[in-house]
Amino acid sequence: MNDLERRREAAKVIALSAGAIARDHFERLDSLEVESKGRQDYVTVADREVEAHIRAALEREFPGEAFLGEESGGEIREPVWVVDPIDGTTNFVRGLPMFAVSIAWVHEGRAQVGVMYEPATDTMMSATSTGAALLGDDRPLAVRRCSSLEEAIVAFGYSERSGREPFLDRFPRVLRTHAEFRRFGAATYGLASVARAQTDAFFQLHLSPWDVLAGLLIVERAGGVTKNFLANDGMRKGNVCFCAAPGIVDALAPLLEVDLESS
Repeated sequence: MNDLERRREAAKVIALSAGAIARDHFERLDSLEVESKGRQDYVTVADREVEAHIRAALEREFPGEAFLGEESGGEIREPVWVVDPIDGTTNFVRGLPMFAVSIAWVHEGRAQVGVMYEPATDTMMSATSTGAALLGDDRPLAVRRCSSLEEAIVAFGYSERSGREPFLDRFPRVLRTHAEFRRFGAATYGLASVARAQTDAFFQLHLSPWDVLAGLLIVERAGGVTKNFLANDGMRKGNVCFCAAPGIVDALAPLLEVDLESS
């Protein structure tokens, strides 16, 4: 087993144990402490407990490596583990099962390992930069073969932090092509839906690295086209998130004003 595979397997074990903590809280929502970080933006004791668990486990397994988490912050130096303990917290606190643990390892300017685990359905997805994207331990993931927006389903993410008008400018352009659309309320789910051929693209105007680095790597290794999220200091500033099946990239990217050449 090479180093990347060793890291993938370690991250999967950690994601499973972290997911068990999240699932336990999910089953006891009536007693969950919830705080607001902003409009439709929440953090819970579950987020903090899961992140602390992941951080401690990674420090034991890979001592000295940097950590960057949504809730507790950290360092931006490589190599670095980038973690979202519960992506989709708004879904989580309302009892919707669309939430996930996301763990990525970034080295030499790119995500090298990505793991996403959906506790409510016990679904694990993972990839390395040199290996296949996998569902579970051994089922290869592959994006859908789609060559026309008329046959496509495009998953959108939305946050008021990015402003309504830029989103409202782009969204109707896609609808006019007769493409279908979905919104899951969690970037991990949008990305996972592309990797497992349930949708054909995912787009959000601005996300943070912990939201997407694992998922974008998984989509890439499943055969999708992705915009380089880390370009233009994306680790610090966040960035546009875009991925799609190869057959619709040329038609979809201009409608969404995504410049893949600047990646």
